[in-house]
Amino acid sequence: MNTRVLEKGERWSCATFSVFSDTLTHEEIGEGLGIKATRTHAKGQPLSARRPPSVWPHSAWHLGSPLGYDADMADHIKWLLDSIEPKLAVLRTLSAQCHPILLQCGFSSESGQGGFTLDGDTLARISNLGVSLSVDLYPPGPPEGSDEEGK
Repeated sequence: MNTRVLEKGERWSCATFSVFSDTLTHEEIGEGLGIKATRTHAKGQPLSARRPPSVWPHSAWHLGSPLGYDADMADHIKWLLDSIEPKLAVLRTLSAQCHPILLQCGFSSESGQGGFTLDGDTLARISNLGVSLSVDLYPPGPPEGSDEEGK
């Protein structure tokens, strides 16, 4: 449970590039991209802490930004784009067997309000990849799964 209260004006952000597939394994996705994932799961692998027990409906390969939660969202996204853009041809090949391929962004602020701005160049880079952009807004508190959660 999320019990930590953010300080006045405090906020966090994070971003992950994710590739999901019903037919390819996360190992095959990672091998194709030539990038080590920060997190993976296999189709059929049990979901932890779920009641009733259930399994992942697809395999997934995730590359999370290594920047801290205090980094600006645009910086997280640019780091991921710098890592993924050289693999554009592979991504286009993978897109035939991988759905969705997306850039996931998480954001929260102490006040419950706030946001981030992406410049036109960054938006064009995302668009050129042909991937979806997902923005998750969280209520005030630390990022889910962070070391700070529950403190």
